[in-house]
Amino acid sequence: MKKTATLFRSALLGATLTALLGTASAQTVLKVSNWIPMQHSYNTEVVIPWATQIDKATQGRVKLEILPKVVGTPGTQYEVVRDGLADIVTVVPGYSPGRFDIFGLGELPMASADPSVGAPAYYNFYEKHLAALNLFKGTHVLSVFTTSPGQIFTSKKPVTKMADLSGMKLRSPVTTTVESLKAVGAVPMQKPSTELYELLSGGVLDGTLAGPDQVNGMRLGEVTKHLTMVPGGFYSSVMAVMINEDAWKKISEADRKAIQAISGKPFAERIGVVFSKSVADGVATFKSKGGTVTDASPVLVAEMKKAFEPMEKAMFEKARKSGLANPEAALAELKAEIAKSEGKK
Repeated sequence: MKKTATLFRSALLGATLTALLGTASAQTVLKVSNWIPMQHSYNTEVVIPWATQIDKATQGRVKLEILPKVVGTPGTQYEVVRDGLADIVTVVPGYSPGRFDIFGLGELPMASADPSVGAPAYYNFYEKHLAALNLFKGTHVLSVFTTSPGQIFTSKKPVTKMADLSGMKLRSPVTTTVESLKAVGAVPMQKPSTELYELLSGGVLDGTLAGPDQVNGMRLGEVTKHLTMVPGGFYSSVMAVMINEDAWKKISEADRKAIQAISGKPFAERIGVVFSKSVADGVATFKSKGGTVTDASPVLVAEMKKAFEPMEKAMFEKARKSGLANPEAALAELKAEIAKSEGKK
């Protein structure tokens, strides 16, 4: 009897250890490559809470580990995740000239003044018109969205008329803004946001296009003195969060469903709310540091719209070549959704 009890205890202990080892091995830790400053609201109010949500939704089976340094560069994040150098990344398609031109439809000027409207509206646009094109091979796209509407920050003089932009060296955040800056007479310089503070403080740039949220996130209030606000933004920036396809497939189907349920449109909606608040906070901070904030005049807006027309037509042709049959109708649909949603607020 004693021998039987001993054998039973040994079997029970073995089963318990097997279960514990099984639980440990079943836990998946996903490495997140991060190039955006940790103090930026994108991390503090979106990505970090999202990581907590994933942990809870999967009952601890899937965890996110935000790496202390970026893997690769901001412009190579797609390659980083595709090749499995990191599991999750944030990609700015506009950082890769000629590769993801179709996303330029979401970067065109004067699209949306309110990120809480523009971000989820663009996610809907992506799901309906772009997702099936499988543009990011080797990955699973968790969410796509636009951020805050980009405005014109300058160091020495405000922009009140088109002539003020002539010859002005401005940072171009994405591929589309290279063309839009040329259209209004400025000199675009495509540099990563991580170099922005140094370039502005050193006088290499006369200013930059950026969302007002970057007054705090990128310390723009310290290196620029003037902000010109264009209705709907001088541009929008499209971003995508994606996971390596093999890493995604290793997660159980139930946990994938749980993660996707708090990603996708809910992630875009959260981004919109956070960026909307960050825009207001950024403008307030800019003013508190002695910066001037000027609304673009109706004359300046009209001149810009006319200057942007050829660029928009060229964007339609690029979108057609990328596989979107009727980009004009798709963009009109996006604009109508934004206008309807903004009208309700």
